[in-house]
Amino acid sequence: MQKFKVLSSLPPEIRRTSVIYSLLQFFYYFNFFWLIQNIFFLESGIDYKQLSIVLGVWSVSIVLLEIPSGILADKFGRKVVVIAGKLAFLAGLLCFFLFQNFTGFVIGMLFWGIHDAFLSGALEALIYDDLKEKQQQNYFQKVLSLATSSREIGLGVGVLIAGFVADANMVLVMFSSVVSATIAVYFALLLPRASSSQASSEQELLAFDVLKLVKKIATHTHLRTIALFSLTTVIAYTLVSEFALITLKELGLSFTIIGIFAFFEMLSFLIGVQYAEKKPVTVLVYQKLTFAMLGGILLMITHSLSIVVIALLFMRIIHAYGEIAVNTDWQHGIESKYRATTTSILSFAKNIWYVPVAYSFGVLADNTTVFDAFWLPALLSFGYIVISGLLVKSKKSSKYQ
Repeated sequence: MQKFKVLSSLPPEIRRTSVIYSLLQFFYYFNFFWLIQNIFFLESGIDYKQLSIVLGVWSVSIVLLEIPSGILADKFGRKVVVIAGKLAFLAGLLCFFLFQNFTGFVIGMLFWGIHDAFLSGALEALIYDDLKEKQQQNYFQKVLSLATSSREIGLGVGVLIAGFVADANMVLVMFSSVVSATIAVYFALLLPRASSSQASSEQELLAFDVLKLVKKIATHTHLRTIALFSLTTVIAYTLVSEFALITLKELGLSFTIIGIFAFFEMLSFLIGVQYAEKKPVTVLVYQKLTFAMLGGILLMITHSLSIVVIALLFMRIIHAYGEIAVNTDWQHGIESKYRATTTSILSFAKNIWYVPVAYSFGVLADNTTVFDAFWLPALLSFGYIVISGLLVKSKKSSKYQ
């Protein structure tokens, strides 16, 4: 594939890091459970509101650990935190499979929250600092896009195979998921240990430092734009992606057909990644992405299978571009010594806001339909358009005063 010719164009000293990072992402997402996750929860006897609570527990556990995990990563080393996170993900999978009830799902999601909290501030920061140590940080976007493409290929191929397997043998789906997660732990052990990814003994991250970083995000125009985009448009898409496969199941598709669809979703994502590498990121880009996402979400409300499929593929392209833009933009805009902590602050805000939003979505889905509940993420996207417009207008007004 042409995308992976990028690897040969990288400087030799960073190719190993890029390969390990890409394989880690591939095997994390080459997981059959991604296809059946929320459908598996619902078919185990819980309703939409309970499913939203399970997802909310995941977010709350991230909220509780997000900033502490970033501080630990900056202070003691990010590689250790990443490995611990991967082990927690494996433990969560085992809980889902061994205890197929609401309590088991809650415990499993606690472990998954640990995984996401530990990795959100540490993994990209570790890779970026490894490249920076070798004076190759300008290649971060290429390394990130290669790993992201590997992730999507792993996800696409995994769900494609899972679609055929899930209709025939659910036990095999579970066993294969555990094997894939174990391989991901192995590649986490191979990650580099950048010396700049561990703070010096003189650096103490206290509550005061965290407050200073929050203030910087709030007052820095570009970081504030990314934060607002993440709290509105990104969360809107997160809701869509969490319930996308459920909507296809509601429309009568089998796991096999859903797996085939998910494979084409992966191809759509790769198109978005390719486009992201060619376009510079500006505030206007985030507005355009949000308008496009809002249009896609509104199409989800139609209840039409063909329109829903087209909307999901379209939004996957938009999400790919947005993910690359946000991650690259964010890493370039923050200091190395506070990179993991600052990223954790953003993730903390996203997840604490996601809890009431996801619960509200579940209540709406239980009392109407899952399709009608998509009005909520549509409202979130519209919120970004309004608020960002007001901020731009306010900035222009202050300029002429």
